[in-house]
Amino acid sequence: MSRPLAKRRSLLEHQWIWLAFSLLTALLSGALVVAIDGGWLSDYAYFPAIVRGYTLSGLLFGLCSVGLGVLAFAYTLRKRSLQEKMPIGTMAGWLWGHVYLGALCVLMAFLHAGYGTMVSDKQLLETIADMWSQVGVKAKVEMMEMARRQKMNNDRLTPPNGMLLGNPQSTLLDIDGCLWRIFHPNGFNGKYWAGSQPGHRFHDIMESARYSLDQKKRKDLYVEATRIVHDEKPWLELFQEYVIYGVSKRVTFKPRADFRLVAAEMTPAK
Repeated sequence: MSRPLAKRRSLLEHQWIWLAFSLLTALLSGALVVAIDGGWLSDYAYFPAIVRGYTLSGLLFGLCSVGLGVLAFAYTLRKRSLQEKMPIGTMAGWLWGHVYLGALCVLMAFLHAGYGTMVSDKQLLETIADMWSQVGVKAKVEMMEMARRQKMNNDRLTPPNGMLLGNPQSTLLDIDGCLWRIFHPNGFNGKYWAGSQPGHRFHDIMESARYSLDQKKRKDLYVEATRIVHDEKPWLELFQEYVIYGVSKRVTFKPRADFRLVAAEMTPAK
């Protein structure tokens, strides 16, 4: 009695092996992201509590995404150009690899993009919310994807009951770039405070100081503007960062108010 000829499939021709590999990789990658985001690996310098593309973990996810994408694309080469020259593996195995490695490629690209704006931003916001809760202010922390946050800022559509965490600073080391850039009528916060609008004292002071070349006059105007901000509170001051320097006795170094380190201002001690 004859039996029909049946080819015995290799291990990589079985779908379950690719499914198991993909699920295991996805679970391990997700666990790593959760551990990083939760700050459980923050004791290690290479794993700060933020998931972004410029961190070590983000770079690794990016490299994995590129590598998986190349392998998924190789199915096309194996199917056509390399069918005769390099018949490595079977087409069934390559097909399953193409499907599952392509899916992992998309996942790794998503993990590479990450979210958040600065190291430990979620933990910082949760700490602030906890402090507010102790004085009766109930806050709900919601993390936003960067593109969505940028669009909200550009369109000036911050929710009426929402608050943005900001770190105002100026690359020109001037208060105009720090304060008026944000509170100008066209700035991020200009829409939300009446004092930023024309006809109000704060607006007139900042506009006058912006175009004045008299440094003493500018200083007096900015002192008055600072008092107005302090009294009317268009924003809430959270904390003032303290920077501690460790300096060798062989170097003469005077800290700057802007925290910058300028090598030309450092000299060997006499």
